[in-house]
Amino acid sequence: MVTASGARLGRVAEVLERPANDVWVAREGNVEHLVPATREAVVGVDLDSRRVVVADWLLEVEDA
Repeated sequence: MVTASGARLGRVAEVLERPANDVWVAREGNVEHLVPATREAVVGVDLDSRRVVVADWLLEVEDA
């Protein structure tokens, strides 16, 4: 999983099923990123190349 600007977030390690939407857990070593599986957050999914691209604002929200 990467952001639209190319920052690597890790691999999708888990999918959390929540009432509003699923949440994908991306892990890179000891670092986890929680990504809501929504149109606003997920820019694109390419199953053939096993690549998920998410919006850059996700990292800004995590830092807040």
